[in-house]
Amino acid sequence: MFRGFYKGGKHVRATRLTARAVQNIIGSYPLVIDGHRRKVQPHDLRRTYARRLYEAGVDIEAIRQNLGHSDRKTTQGYIGTLGAELRKPPAVYDFDLGGLQDAAGISTPF
Repeated sequence: MFRGFYKGGKHVRATRLTARAVQNIIGSYPLVIDGHRRKVQPHDLRRTYARRLYEAGVDIEAIRQNLGHSDRKTTQGYIGTLGAELRKPPAVYDFDLGGLQDAAGISTPF
């Protein structure tokens, strides 16, 4: 998933970065939450990625396939507990009753 650069930064390595290399890179960028430095693991990036996709409106099935999970429950665990606002389904129907007319052709205000 991640590719490294050779020294000088002009050429990309053909092989992926090792898990240790990713840990070292992430560890070199401190993350401060509520005034406390937090240790971030590479796997945390997958959880953040899944949650951000979901918040952007991407279907959970698409996220599941993208992450390579075989079970939808695993993906839901990555996304986490959703607040009431995020649990609400999007509006499927949009009723505009402003232009309705009765049987005699008279507009009825709503």
